[in-house]
Amino acid sequence: MTVRIEKPAFNLRSKLNDLDFGVVPLEKMPGGSIIQIQESTQNNVNIQSGAGTLDTDLTLDFWPRFASSKIHIEFNGWIWAKLISSNNDLQGGIAIKRNITYANNTTQSTQVTDLNRTFRRAENSNIANMDLGVMQNIHAIDTPNTIHKITYVLQLYVIGGSHYMQLNNNWTGNTTAKLTAMEIKQ
Repeated sequence: MTVRIEKPAFNLRSKLNDLDFGVVPLEKMPGGSIIQIQESTQNNVNIQSGAGTLDTDLTLDFWPRFASSKIHIEFNGWIWAKLISSNNDLQGGIAIKRNITYANNTTQSTQVTDLNRTFRRAENSNIANMDLGVMQNIHAIDTPNTIHKITYVLQLYVIGGSHYMQLNNNWTGNTTAKLTAMEIKQ
């Protein structure tokens, strides 16, 4: 005895389209997926003159979709240092700071990167009016553990001496600096 089984014909593409979300919901994205990328640019010259730390105008507002996400934060831009008088120890650099603003309007600030020494010139080298410039890149992984607004801020700092640090200045004039943040689902 022969048994014949017949199934109704179906179109696989049609069935897949019935299941298709058009866009995969973020909740269904696998770990390691890039959820969003935000970028901010700035071409003003910011100057930290003398010892201290300056929050520059280069900021990036970012709202993570998931509290468990990691944020890859990147800076690219020209940093310029000028030694004004001799016999000074020229030390300075850049850092990235994170400010999280909560619903009750309180803000929590945290260094994402350490104050990174971009420049160092030894004391007593008897060189005055020395200019140093470099295209600087910083990459860091941040774990803010929040879905509240984050503002990333580039900082310039100078440790003592008669000199200053600048953002967005090189030999030919002003340049453009960039902060980029990429949310990575965990």
